[in-house]
Amino acid sequence: MELFILYFFIFITFLSALGMVIFKNLLHAVLSLIICLLGVAVLFLFAGAEFLAVSQIMIYAGGILILVVFGLMLTSKIGTETSNGNNGNFITVVILMLAFFSFFAFKIMGLEIGGTKQYDKNAIKKIGFRLLSEHLFAFEAITILLLISLVGAAVISKGFINEDK
Repeated sequence: MELFILYFFIFITFLSALGMVIFKNLLHAVLSLIICLLGVAVLFLFAGAEFLAVSQIMIYAGGILILVVFGLMLTSKIGTETSNGNNGNFITVVILMLAFFSFFAFKIMGLEIGGTKQYDKNAIKKIGFRLLSEHLFAFEAITILLLISLVGAAVISKGFINEDK
């Protein structure tokens, strides 16, 4: 049953990644990206990397993509039917995506994975301590980068709104 659930989430992640390429509506492509990132977080859980799964959800799906959706909602292009109309390289992108998928699937299938998992009960506590002590500058730099992205989205959307009038 566990193997079926793993293959189900691999399939969902693959379909949502394909949806990012296929969808012409930009909002649908971003929502597909959110599903893909959540699927990757579930795959991290299956790999025994709980910290990476939670980080994937909180940083990427919860932070960066919410900023992207916020920026999309403020722009006037979101109401158009095909806001992502520049898909001229569709066949090339699909071929490259299938090539990367095949390469990584081949590499993953060749791995020998042990049946036992070894957990360090204090691993997340150690990672949190190191994030807020040794790597505090990088942590704060990412925070400032996200704030700049939010301000940039507001400025760009204001430009789109003023062009319509």
